[in-house]
Amino acid sequence: MFEKNKNKSKTSIISVASGKGGVGKSNFALNLALTLSRLGKKTCLLDADLSLGNADLLLGSKPTYTLEHLLSDEIFIDDIVFTSEKYPNFYLIPAGSGVTKLASLTNKERNYLIKKISNFKVDIEYLIIDCAAGASNDVSRFIEISNTMVLMLIPEVTSIKDAYSLLKILKSKNIIKPVQVVINRAQNRSQVENIFKKFKEAVTNFLGLDISLLGPVPEEPLVREAVNKQTPVIYLSPNGVTTRIFNEFAKFFIKNNEANINFNEFFNTIFSVEVSDDKNHTVEQKEVPKATDEAIAHNNKNSNDMNTVEFTNNESFFLVNIEKSIQNLTKELNQLNKIFNIFARKQYKPNIEKNYFNSFEVGKDLIFVYNEDRFFSTKIIGWDLGKYILVESSPPIIEMLIKGECKVRYMFDDKLIEFSTKAFQLITEYTDIIKISYPKQYKEFSLRNNKRYPINRECKIYVRDLPPYDGTVLDISTNGLLLLSNNPLHVGETIRLKFVLPSGKEIDELLGVVKNLRDSNKYGILIQEKKPILIKYISEYIDLYEKILGEKSEQSLKTSLTGNLETVNLKELIKLTALSNKNALLEITSKDLEGKIYFRKGNVIHAECNNLKGVDAFYEMINTNSGEFTLYEYNDYIEPTISETINKLMVDAEFLANKK
Repeated sequence: MFEKNKNKSKTSIISVASGKGGVGKSNFALNLALTLSRLGKKTCLLDADLSLGNADLLLGSKPTYTLEHLLSDEIFIDDIVFTSEKYPNFYLIPAGSGVTKLASLTNKERNYLIKKISNFKVDIEYLIIDCAAGASNDVSRFIEISNTMVLMLIPEVTSIKDAYSLLKILKSKNIIKPVQVVINRAQNRSQVENIFKKFKEAVTNFLGLDISLLGPVPEEPLVREAVNKQTPVIYLSPNGVTTRIFNEFAKFFIKNNEANINFNEFFNTIFSVEVSDDKNHTVEQKEVPKATDEAIAHNNKNSNDMNTVEFTNNESFFLVNIEKSIQNLTKELNQLNKIFNIFARKQYKPNIEKNYFNSFEVGKDLIFVYNEDRFFSTKIIGWDLGKYILVESSPPIIEMLIKGECKVRYMFDDKLIEFSTKAFQLITEYTDIIKISYPKQYKEFSLRNNKRYPINRECKIYVRDLPPYDGTVLDISTNGLLLLSNNPLHVGETIRLKFVLPSGKEIDELLGVVKNLRDSNKYGILIQEKKPILIKYISEYIDLYEKILGEKSEQSLKTSLTGNLETVNLKELIKLTALSNKNALLEITSKDLEGKIYFRKGNVIHAECNNLKGVDAFYEMINTNSGEFTLYEYNDYIEPTISETINKLMVDAEFLANKK
């Protein structure tokens, strides 16, 4: 059945582990093994997860026998190993719960088992071990013999804590291996970088271990579909972003191949040693009676209980901050949902005469103003019978309302509505909620002397001599901008900003004054010092935006727009073209490639680049930063080859760029 080669070459052993179950570890191990095999590397997947069932779920082939059955005279290694013409170079060995019992073999049984395994003549280059979750003796033994450990986690607090606990347990056993972290079900690149940065800091500071980020596996509905169809995702979607990422993972392990033991020696070692307390000392297994199932289960339970790991105060501090970092991603949304569930009347829209208040939205901010120099923000959470607005309360706002009528502001895109209100009732049964009177009269203020254009660029905010704040410039004109600040700013305060326009031009030391508070952390900024070169950069971006989008329906791209990709960011150009909702063709020419991207009503429907077509061509071009472009209206029919939304394409491109 197998090739008749002598198994003399060394095998690179990669253990895939996690602190807790349900993080996608088995799926990752399977697709990594299959990707290596597709790249021509003879790869074996050892299914050592005690829960079993993974081969059945993911490959559609339920294992009849495991390693334990080799002790029977009637079962041979050929009966154990799963192979398929569909998956060349791939071999699956189900180990399952037999691994635990096989650790307590007599010398005679062990020699008999090793002899049978030695009949497996395939020259295995990579052995991927799908370990059980946690830190049982079996898991520790596999990791100790491995060249590299892949640590799987997901953006959830319990997963991160248990991953840290696993590393702490391994260090206590003096098992220190190169660790490559994979963050599964990632939502975006910034989330991955944020979580890994904090996790690495805790591991480095308190465990003295060095870990690396192998990369993210993005949240992908196709992964769940692959499980349901019992087809590995790299075969279900061979050109998808997940498949491309697994290709990068496999290439990483091929490039950094480490091997110090051959395939048969691995099993000989597994069945011959216990995990040592001293890294440089191993204990030869003596002939002892086989452990009972109850004793084995008890032993694994104790060594696998991640809750028994005790954290120091400093460790707890770092882990709590990681927890806060994750929770903050959805804190606002969860809070609003809680309030919405309590007040079912949230969906009621007051049916009154047409004015601005018909457009007040749940979740938007109301700004309470005190003496024109202090601003307090709260959120609209619903309406009551069309006469009152329900808002979240805070001590400063309650204090203001107790004194009588308050001045309140609500911001629209380019207008600010100001009105007076007073408290009607405080509701405190579930949460602090204020019922305020519905406005009858209001004042209208224009916020912008010039139209502003969206840029959504991260920036540094310099205030006095303080360390810089992080923020985001949401939109901009030559006179002002809308700023999102992670730290509070004061109206009338002078600030300096540093950021990069979507065109790639750096705006450095832009001086501005905080004019007003728009939302809880959004500020209107008046540009004070207008350096000619900075205003020139801003004007060039606005001009490009106007040409692509246009504000009037009669504006079009019939006259082509040309430019240099060294001054215009290609990704932003694609996003702007999609926003235009027009039929267009973007031609790109550079030293290394010639390509075309076709748009239909704002969607990318086809791409060509050199000899590539479809998403392959799109991803090939997306990171081009040199050469020239031409954009013009294009209404001829083109056969669609891309069905993904522009947002999905750009997110996938971001993940792929992170892997190269």
